[in-house]
Amino acid sequence: MNNPEASDRPEAVQRQQDIHRLLATIGGPVQFVSIVPRGNGDGPVWVATFELGDPAAVAWVARNDAEGRASYYSLSIVRDGLNKKATKADIVAARGLFVDIDPPKNGAAFDKASALENLRSLPMPPSFIVDSGGGLQPIWLFDTPEPNLTLVEGVNRRLAEMTAGDHCFNIDRLLRVPGSLNTPDAKKAAAGRVPVRASFVA
Repeated sequence: MNNPEASDRPEAVQRQQDIHRLLATIGGPVQFVSIVPRGNGDGPVWVATFELGDPAAVAWVARNDAEGRASYYSLSIVRDGLNKKATKADIVAARGLFVDIDPPKNGAAFDKASALENLRSLPMPPSFIVDSGGGLQPIWLFDTPEPNLTLVEGVNRRLAEMTAGDHCFNIDRLLRVPGSLNTPDAKKAAAGRVPVRASFVA
């Protein structure tokens, strides 16, 4: 396989910076998951676990980008030695809260600037926000991991209601890796969506 870093140097720099920032911000180890977008063909789900500063994390995401695979991460702490995508039963504790705010599914315009302003005006603004390449994924990190997963899901649900987020509150939810390429599935591509790199919102 050709070196995926060779043809997109500026984007490769962003990919590296954002992945290292993610690992440094939320701590490790972090489970990454790679999935072929729905309708874009078949393929196995890949999983890998990375620590802060591990160069393999950047290479792993670069390979996914080159092959049109989506790169996600688990904000939650998964049990040691897990070699598959985590289910709720595999979650040990939550590192924080999250919301997934996507463009309207009816095709209406998405005012991302207003959504960002709303998030930043909350009584407790997010610890960081990722532009997923389509929508926004704000994250509120805990000072220490929270083992009460039912409580965390309940607060996630409330945050989604407050921010017009999707119905995505489950503790095993995957979030887009900042720095990775968001390649649309067949349906979204047919509607005009093009690949966009996810990134931290400055």
